[in-house]
Parts: sequence; structure tokens; C-alpha cells
Amino acid sequence: MIKNLLAFIASIIFSFGTVILIKKLNLPPFTTFSVAICASHLLMMIAMIQHFIFRFNKDK
Repeated sequence: MIKNLLAFIASIIFSFGTVILIKKLNLPPFTTFSVAICASHLLMMIAMIQHFIFRFNKDK
């Protein structure tokens, strides 16, 4: 549970970092938010896969 919370917080921080970085590159807002949302979903998906792998190994 704590891992999922930490992954969620990390994804939010990563999203804000991505927004700041892309804004410094002067890209359009749609691109900025699209990349931030995709990065956030990617991090949450990685955390979910790690969670399922941990549960699968625990059940063995």
C-alpha cells in the first residue's frame, strides 16, 4: 500500500517536473500536458506491474 502511495506521489512530482521542463522549451500547452499525463500514467503502470509481480511471488 505504501509503495503505491509513493509511486503516486512520485508520478505527480514527475508530472510537474515534466511540465516545467517543457515550458522552458516553449512547447504548446497541449504538448506539455499530454506528455505530463502520459508520464504520470507510465509511472503508475510500472508501480502496478511491480505490485502484481510482488503478489504473484508472494503467493508461490
